[in-house]
Amino acid sequence: MLYFCELPPGVKPKRDEPSRVLLRLYGSSHESENVLEAHFSECVVFTMLSEMQSGPRLYGIFPGGRLEQHIPVRPFMLPAMLAC
Repeated sequence: MLYFCELPPGVKPKRDEPSRVLLRLYGSSHESENVLEAHFSECVVFTMLSEMQSGPRLYGIFPGGRLEQHIPVRPFMLPAMLAC
């Protein structure tokens, strides 16, 4: 699951803390070994991309999830004639 978290209006972040983040939760701890290995591999790759500044900043990893930078974007829309 992915959650967008934002400080309430009027609350300012302390020092260099972000005001918006994404909270990514992986779900049940009773998953198969293959799924847990895939989550671990994803976290390693995400960490490396973050350290190289080639992806969102990583704010923290914890058992069952991570906290990462929110990058505001707008949805990509295909022109009607190209949509399938």
